[in-house]
Amino acid sequence: MLLGMDWQKLAALSVVGITLALFLWARWAPRKGLRLLGSRGGGCGCSGGSSTPGSAGLIVQGRRGERPQVILR
Repeated sequence: MLLGMDWQKLAALSVVGITLALFLWARWAPRKGLRLLGSRGGGCGCSGGSSTPGSAGLIVQGRRGERPQVILR
C-alpha cells in the first residue's frame, strides 16, 4: 500500500497521522494543572499562601449567588 504512493500523499498521510496522535494524547494525557510563569501555587496562578505576614495584599472572595468581596490587607 505505501510502496505505490507519491511522496506528497505519504507526507499528507503522515501529517494526518501525527495530528491524530497529538489530539489523542491531549485527550487522554494526565492533567498536571495550569503552569504559569514561575507560579508554585495551585493551578489558578496565585502564590499559594507564601506571602510574608507584614506584606500588603489584595484578596478577592466570592461565592455563587453572592456579592464578591474585595479585601485590602
